[in-house]
Amino acid sequence: MHLLETFLLWHLATDDNALVSLPYIYQVLSPKDFTPSSHLGKWNARLNTLLHSQDPGARWVGLCLAYKTCRCSKAIMKDSAHSWVSVALPLLSRNEPPPTLKAAIRLLGYVFQRTTDFPEFQRQTVVPNLPKYSLALIGIIQKSSSLDLKTTACSALKRIVVTFPSQHRALLSQINATSDLCLSQEALPDLLVDKSIDLVSSLHLVAGKVGAGAAWRSRVDRVLQEASDCLLSIRSTYSDPNSQNLSRTNGTAHDPRAASGPSMTGTASHFKKLQRSVDLLLSLLKAYSPRQLELPLAELVNLGLRMMRCKIDEINHGVVDDNLRAMENAVTPDIWALGCQLLVSLSNCVHQRLVPYVVAINHIILQRLEEKRPQTRSHALPFLKLFVEVASCTPVHHDDVHSNRIAQLIIPNLTNLLSKKVEAEPSGDAKRSKGQKRSRGNEGDEQFKLIKRVVCESKDDGDLVKSSLDALHLLVHRTSLQPSVRSLIVKLMLSLRLSLPQMPPSSISAVSLALHAELSIKIRQICLDILTDPFGLGEQAFGLIFAAESRASESGLILDSSSILHPRLPPLVKSHLSHSSVILFSSEESPEDISLRQSSGIAQANSLPDPSKQAAPSSVALQASAGHLADQIAAPVVAPSFPTSTSQYTDRLSQSVGVDDTIMTDVPVFKEAPGVAQEINPSSQESQELQPTPQIPTDTNVTAVPPTSKPIVHPAPYSRPSAAALVPSDDDDDDEPLPEINMDSSSEEE
Repeated sequence: MHLLETFLLWHLATDDNALVSLPYIYQVLSPKDFTPSSHLGKWNARLNTLLHSQDPGARWVGLCLAYKTCRCSKAIMKDSAHSWVSVALPLLSRNEPPPTLKAAIRLLGYVFQRTTDFPEFQRQTVVPNLPKYSLALIGIIQKSSSLDLKTTACSALKRIVVTFPSQHRALLSQINATSDLCLSQEALPDLLVDKSIDLVSSLHLVAGKVGAGAAWRSRVDRVLQEASDCLLSIRSTYSDPNSQNLSRTNGTAHDPRAASGPSMTGTASHFKKLQRSVDLLLSLLKAYSPRQLELPLAELVNLGLRMMRCKIDEINHGVVDDNLRAMENAVTPDIWALGCQLLVSLSNCVHQRLVPYVVAINHIILQRLEEKRPQTRSHALPFLKLFVEVASCTPVHHDDVHSNRIAQLIIPNLTNLLSKKVEAEPSGDAKRSKGQKRSRGNEGDEQFKLIKRVVCESKDDGDLVKSSLDALHLLVHRTSLQPSVRSLIVKLMLSLRLSLPQMPPSSISAVSLALHAELSIKIRQICLDILTDPFGLGEQAFGLIFAAESRASESGLILDSSSILHPRLPPLVKSHLSHSSVILFSSEESPEDISLRQSSGIAQANSLPDPSKQAAPSSVALQASAGHLADQIAAPVVAPSFPTSTSQYTDRLSQSVGVDDTIMTDVPVFKEAPGVAQEINPSSQESQELQPTPQIPTDTNVTAVPPTSKPIVHPAPYSRPSAAALVPSDDDDDDEPLPEINMDSSSEEE
């Protein structure tokens, strides 16, 4: 039995059954069910019956099934849509339920827009009914009390204006009045405001190909004037030297603050208008035009800079209302965000034409990032996004002063991803006084500690970290940074590349577990780009990055070692930093490097306090002699307790920087200068020979001693003979037994 026949016999037999079975029918119907058959005529007849029914529910079912039929079969729509339009269009002027009106709007809009390739149908059906349809939509937007219905009508009107712009010239004044009414109402929901903004941004197409550009420019100038007036009204207790406290309308100067008057309710109202004006500018910048448009770039940039220059608690010698000043200060961070959004959209629109304003934009970004107020530091995300977009859309610039200072301010945003430095607890012998018993804590209490440190507690914190990584990536490769700043960025990226894979995703963000993977990909890409960096940064870090990448499990980024070893790029003509100026080791740090690292909140492994210095003053020789990379990279480490053997000490160091045992075997060892090695510790020489130690130079003046003050406990007591007893004497040559020969050895086979 054909599917349409089944529906007609069982599901659509009565109006009540049709209303109950509509969800199932709507889901099952497909284009293959509307192939030519004898049931199509019965199907169309049943739809017409439902559309002319007196029951509102039956009419709603008929409209929904007619819309589904049009989507499944264009041939049926061409033959039957004329009768459906004649029934659905009068419903928009009646007092019908909102679901019925929404179904009629959706059916008529689909029929009018999908039949543009049928000239005869357009001439007979679409052109005569299109003005009626638009007028009905305008009436619904103005008079309806249903928010969902008004939003649907506004979206349908925008689509029909874009599809048939020339047919709406007579209705342009009414459409403008309706959209302005929606934008002027303060209590209007944001969803309807957004739909109204989309409608306004498409009205310039009604003027045709020739007049669309002039209409668009006129709309932009008008919105710019409104935004400037709103900004002046919001900052009524502050002075605005950039605009000279005046705006111009029709060639005459006026102060919009004099008309509105200072009030706290007026501040909120003007801010809402400013927000809608900026949103309208963003929509106009994305609007389609058949021809090129004349963009007022200077005026748009000036408006964005004025919003970003707004200050908090600016000194004003006049008498101001404290409550009004507090209200204006409260909306200042939101004004900053609006200015950043405007400049971001503008940079994506004009690209290289924004170059003359890059220095001014970076200067304001630097001022906002340097402010120490908590309310300003929490709103640093829009400025970082603006910096990334401007740097990405503009060519290489040489703004060295701003670039270095911005980089130093961005680095602290990433230090939270590293392990926190914990002070080592003093030993039990040092804490207790003579005659007191050693206090014992309950073992296993740490298993019941449910509170864990989360780096990004909110979505904005995660976006701040991602924007900081993007900004540092652009700064390293597109600007001329100071050697100390560049070295610190490289060391920070290497430390993050080693430590982040060892951290669980739940410790990075409690909101989105995917943030861990996103950050890993960004950091990995930065480290891979360091290898091919033209400044020679990858020469010293090649072994570390290659060892980490050879064991990495992330997909999507493949290390092409051939392109790194044999680059396909010509040598640089300009002189850049040599690889010797990039400091990756703590022993080579200058006072400037140390000061910059400490000001960024980054400590290094060998800067932790050592409680064993009283017993073994020279117990730091492991870092000096072996030159382990984990000690050299300036990364914070966790040191809850000190190990009791050299192997445990090495394992603890590998865990502190986030490197597992398998990766540590491939990490290259960089040796310090011979003069930094310390003297041997005689008290720990015996224990050193019993413990497995890393590869240490054979110099007798260099040894590896674990930094511990506790006595080393061995599995079994062992009495080590003295050094004099180990020296053989001539008298014992005769009594010395011959060594046994192992017959199973493979020396003969070799």
